[in-house]
Amino acid sequence: MKVKDAIRQIIDSCEGIYPAGESESIAFIVLDFIGFPRKLVFQNAEQEIGNENDDFIRKTIKEILSCKPIQYILGETEFYGLKFKLDARVLIPRPETEELVMNILSGNTLTSPVIIDFGTGSGCIAISLAKNIPNAQVFACDISNTALSIAGKNAALNMAEIHFFELDILQPEYDKIPECNIIVSNPPYVLESEKKFMHKNVLEYEPITALFVTDQQPLIFYNALAEIASKKLCANGILIVEINENYASEIVDIFSLKGFTDPTIIRDIHEKNRFVKAVKP
Repeated sequence: MKVKDAIRQIIDSCEGIYPAGESESIAFIVLDFIGFPRKLVFQNAEQEIGNENDDFIRKTIKEILSCKPIQYILGETEFYGLKFKLDARVLIPRPETEELVMNILSGNTLTSPVIIDFGTGSGCIAISLAKNIPNAQVFACDISNTALSIAGKNAALNMAEIHFFELDILQPEYDKIPECNIIVSNPPYVLESEKKFMHKNVLEYEPITALFVTDQQPLIFYNALAEIASKKLCANGILIVEINENYASEIVDIFSLKGFTDPTIIRDIHEKNRFVKAVKP
């Protein structure tokens, strides 16, 4: 199989599952994975990829057709310029969450902040912050031991020092949580009633507990995070969270009622309400 044939077969397999632009991106991701970076693909279009890679492409296409996300097929993804290992035990990091990291980095004025990432999953937020704020002391917690195991491996892979600990945000053990300057979280926020709008590749493969909240308690994690932040954030500390765009005003109200100042709704690159940021007075 030639390089150009591999690309065409992958794109064709994505038809009806992914939009055209995303199908092409997936093809380039797979080719890069087997040693043909995007910048070299076109100049090597006629090159044979080899029997071992032939088999890998066929296996990958079979899994694509089952709607398995490409990140889980390859067992890795890229986030904020770093490589992360992952499987179906942790959520696939989204590009919007890179904007969350970017907002923290652009707004940070401390040389040695103490940062806590609640619900760390793969560790992508915590590790990206640790790599870009060299003197930061970064903590990260999750309710899932298996998620923490993956996050620990990703910290080692990226040579980042992260202090991981197990914690249930809804029933926090406060003695485990250090005082800090920044609290960040991308908690579950998709309503169960919104499942009908989601693709099969999300519903059948990604961890449901990391995605969904009940329609009856859509803001349960934001109430919990506001309570934790009211006790553990230092003066002038920052609380910043990723949100369901339909509940931005309600989350602002939660943070205001907890005494935080200047709660601000931040839009993402698609102009959707995506984050809320507040300051502890």
